[in-house]
Amino acid sequence: MITALNTFDSLDFHGFLPEDEAFWRNHQQWLVESGYLVRPRFHPDWVPPWLTNGETDYIYEDYHFLYNIALFDVIRIMDGEQMMLKRVHISRHPVEASMGQLFSSPILTSYSENHCIPFYEVLDIPDDASCMVIAMPFLLPVYELMWLVKLLTFSLNI
Repeated sequence: MITALNTFDSLDFHGFLPEDEAFWRNHQQWLVESGYLVRPRFHPDWVPPWLTNGETDYIYEDYHFLYNIALFDVIRIMDGEQMMLKRVHISRHPVEASMGQLFSSPILTSYSENHCIPFYEVLDIPDDASCMVIAMPFLLPVYELMWLVKLLTFSLNI
């Protein structure tokens, strides 16, 4: 299902947000109140710039969809740090938040064997008790990981 964002009469699919991306747009104000800034594409009043200026659409960051709708990059307001938010359906993953918080506790983070991604915060979604949002660090952009794999492969002659 597609959720229209504007009043333009356009058949351009990229002038709309898919329903799963609309979740983040619909919760933009709550995320700001929780301390996180979202990309312009997910602001409620967003209008695709290519619909108003006639430029090529794919040159804009806003043109591209999320690869994984459960993961969402944001900026933490208090320090400008790039973060990753993860939307979790409690019925599918009932212990993910509690396990992540356990492994993120001061006692367990001191163990060198603990390689879990830390959970900085678990947010209860105000209008949806079936899901939660987990705040964690933004680790490494995928394109940097691919570069590293190629470098290691070349270095090790694999």
